[in-house]
Amino acid sequence: MPRNSGGIYTLPAGNPVAADTLIDAAWANDTLNDLGNEMSNTLHKDGRVSMTGPLVLSTRGTPLDTDAASWENIKTRIDAQVDVNFPNLDNSKAFRVQNKSGNYTAAVTDYLSILNFTASATLTLPAAATAGSGFVMWVQVASGVNLVIDGNSSESIDGQTTFDMSSRGRALLVCDGSNWAIHFTQSYAATQLIRCLLNSAREAVASTASVTGAVNLDLNNQNVIVWTLTGNVTISFSNPPTASQALSITFVLTQDGTGGRTVTWPAAVRWPGGVGPTLSGAGKQDVITLITWDGGTSYLGFVAGQNYG
Repeated sequence: MPRNSGGIYTLPAGNPVAADTLIDAAWANDTLNDLGNEMSNTLHKDGRVSMTGPLVLSTRGTPLDTDAASWENIKTRIDAQVDVNFPNLDNSKAFRVQNKSGNYTAAVTDYLSILNFTASATLTLPAAATAGSGFVMWVQVASGVNLVIDGNSSESIDGQTTFDMSSRGRALLVCDGSNWAIHFTQSYAATQLIRCLLNSAREAVASTASVTGAVNLDLNNQNVIVWTLTGNVTISFSNPPTASQALSITFVLTQDGTGGRTVTWPAAVRWPGGVGPTLSGAGKQDVITLITWDGGTSYLGFVAGQNYG
């Protein structure tokens, strides 16, 4: 007779074994055979006997290979645990992107999110105990955007109560259950490289156009300017580097077929002998370079080359 779900063996029904009862082959053989079968079906702890049938895990005594309800129960438990640990998993994508254009207070549902700030704002983090150890969130800001990341109450971010991110910055925030840490941060607008070796490094040409009239150059985005002059041009600058940084700006200026176009430079540009360059004639190309290291207070200008045909 099979054992019950608790492993307790019961003698076959009608077995007359009792104290002071004479053993008779007519009924004892069936009992002994049943005991022998159950002993043969017992799996040794040391694995000396291989399994000859499915392992029964169902609480109802039905093998899992034929018990759809048991499999469904296990699947439900697994799905529930995945939902707890990976609330944003959807269509096999771990991260989701959320665009933010103002102040925002993060929630635990922002786990595995990329918060993309398109305007200057303050990001307030959830309480570390609420977020829990291992909470991960990616934060990035667009060009020209400044973001202040503020820990909840007195909780810190790498030992500070706030963390500032500048234009085009990126940061990976990780919670340990008590405070926050930034495991990776990168500002693509102001990156300092020390003792670096660059192979085949190149500058992008930020501005290629036909220009005339007043033109403002955002020095956050441009330092190689290639223009065809179709009229007189007046230049102004915005967003120069800070006083601790130097920037060189190269102009490649081509006169159109009419020629005689002039450039009026910002008053902060200083030339050798106090006299700016005279540009070449129609169809010709000049290269002018400026350099500043005092926060844009002054720019030293010089002619790199002229009258290229």
